[in-house]
Amino acid sequence: MKIKKAFKDLKNKRVQLAKENEYFKVIGNASTLDQNTLTSPLGKKKCVYYQVHITQRIGNALKTIVKEEKCVDFIVESYREKAIIKADVDTMHKKVHLIEHLKQQSNIKMTASKEFEDYLNSYGKSTKNTVNTIRYDEACIEIGQKIAVAGIAHWIESDHKLDQYSSKNLQISGDKNKKLLITNDSRVF
Repeated sequence: MKIKKAFKDLKNKRVQLAKENEYFKVIGNASTLDQNTLTSPLGKKKCVYYQVHITQRIGNALKTIVKEEKCVDFIVESYREKAIIKADVDTMHKKVHLIEHLKQQSNIKMTASKEFEDYLNSYGKSTKNTVNTIRYDEACIEIGQKIAVAGIAHWIESDHKLDQYSSKNLQISGDKNKKLLITNDSRVF
């Protein structure tokens, strides 16, 4: 896993010690920014980031029929210090590895749940009248979940007032060369 190696090569740093344009990592808990949250489609978990991957077995091959990724900008809190994670950016500027928390499978012997069927219908797909196996994987970053983030530090003027002693907040983002890395994989911590 390349993202694991990328995290291993970076030093963990406290938010308040990050320098402008420094590429570093921070480990902490995810929380909302401006109360913006998402709800994962099937797990119905309150989160700031989720990924859904649905595949259908056709013969010996797996074909992706739905691939969805949604996120909002959020906060990571470490040692009572907070940083804004600029996650809602182009996929060329970030790399995300999330551990799946929900897996479902449907085939001719096992019917899909109503929620699963409704979700597939929203993409114009169905498990009905198919003899092929359909597999659903969902992964998310829940509110309060421990995560690791690596990115470029930018001190910005902000209305969020994450630090009562400063008018500037740390924003962590990425670019094409130094990507924003996000994971909830405990092997990285």
